This record gives sequence, structure tokens and C-alpha cells, in this order.
Amino acid sequence: MSTRALPYTIVDAFTDTPFKGNPASVILFPPDTEIPASETLQLIAREFNLAETAFLTPRPEANSSTTTATYGLRWFTPAVEVPLCGHATLASAKFLFASGILADEVTQLHFLTLSGTLMATKLSDGKIELEFPGSDSVPLHLKGGKPEALVAIRKAIKGCLGDEVEVLHIHVGTREKFENFVLVEIDGSVDLQLIKAKPQNLASLTDYFLFAVTQKSSKPGLDFESRVFAPNAGIDEDPVTGAAHCLLTPYWATKWNIVESPE
Repeated sequence: MSTRALPYTIVDAFTDTPFKGNPASVILFPPDTEIPASETLQLIAREFNLAETAFLTPRPEANSSTTTATYGLRWFTPAVEVPLCGHATLASAKFLFASGILADEVTQLHFLTLSGTLMATKLSDGKIELEFPGSDSVPLHLKGGKPEALVAIRKAIKGCLGDEVEVLHIHVGTREKFENFVLVEIDGSVDLQLIKAKPQNLASLTDYFLFAVTQKSSKPGLDFESRVFAPNAGIDEDPVTGAAHCLLTPYWATKWNIVESPE
């Protein structure tokens, strides 16, 4: 059986301290390389056993100018391919900008993904700015859920967070790719960060991919806090989840009357 080596890089996203933040493995396929089948990519991601593994494929034919570079981008958890991932996109952008393989004038990356074209821009101070889609959310019962299903969902959430936690609202995303994202707002009588969560109690809710639990923050400089669980994607809890904030940010912005649109 033939084998070949693929170089990889592990990038810690959303932090400036090594071994903090949320790690993602990034693999860049050389130009004109035959891309392995999805089943093989899944096995590679399972071998890394990080929340996400990102696979990059050069797409120079799609470049729109000399200041942009285009890559295909796919994300895999240890269990499934996912349509959107924030921290692995940031990790991919950081890897490409730091790798030396881009022309000096390239300041913007276009990623062709299951969620459309995503953009990452290198700012003058060296930071990287991502443009991600936002999604409104609506109460779960407005999505046509049967009463018994709503009871089961609330019971599973209680099983994850504990009976002492008061659940205020359960919402689901409305935009394509976000319909199976669940947002759960809890009250502030308990510290979300101290809850000893049991994410496997959410695994029975197979129609849903991600559960973002959030509460208003009483800490200076913070508007809200959140934790994200995705046991059906092979991730009991994700340290920092960019994709979840595509739902969380519009939700809280609306509550605080900060913006009118999730875009």
C-alpha cells in the first residue's frame, strides 16, 4: 500500500499564549495533488483528535486580484465534516499569512467552503479579521416542534446543566446552515463557567448539531458569557467557538438594541 507524508501545523486560535485558546490542525495540500476521499480526511481528523482539522486546497484560478489568494477549505471534527468553523478558519488564515508561501502583496484570503466564500483580511497591525455570516434565531416552538419534542429537549438541556439552572429561552437558528444550532439562555443566578456540565445528556437530540449556552454577564467589560457543547459532532465541549458567535452575537445585539441586522 502506497503512503505519502503530508506536513501539518497546529495553531492555537483566539489566544496569544501557546497551549491556550482553541487548537486546530491545518493541512495544506500542494498544488496539483490528488485530494483524498472524504472518508480518508475523516480518518485523518480522527487521528488528530482535535475539535477541528482544516484541509486547504490552493485555488489560484479563482483569485480576483493580486492582493487576494483563494483556497478551498473543509473542516472535520473527529466524527463529522461540518459546514462552518470559526477557529479553524482563523488558524488556516494565520498559517497561510505566516508561512511565506503567499506573495508579499496578498492581504486578503478567500476561502471556498460549504457555507460559501469566507474572507480573512490581514490588518496593518498584523491581526486577522474574519467576515462570517450572522443568523437570527427564533424560539424553538416557533419552528414547528411538537410539544413532546420540546419537553425532551428541555429535559436533555437540564440533564446537561443541572436542575438548579433556570432555562430562560431556547432558540434555534433561522439561516441556512444554522437551523440545527441551538441557543440556550440561562439566568444569572448561577455562574455558567462553574457548572459541571454533562454534555452527553445532549447526545439524544440527534436533530441538533451544536448547543450554545449563554447568560448575561455581570463581569466588567463583558456583555455575555457562553459555553458550547456538540457531542453529536464528537466534541463534548469546545473551548472557543467562532461559529456559535454567528448566532450568539445577533441574539445579544438584538437584546441590547445594538444593531438591527445580524449581518
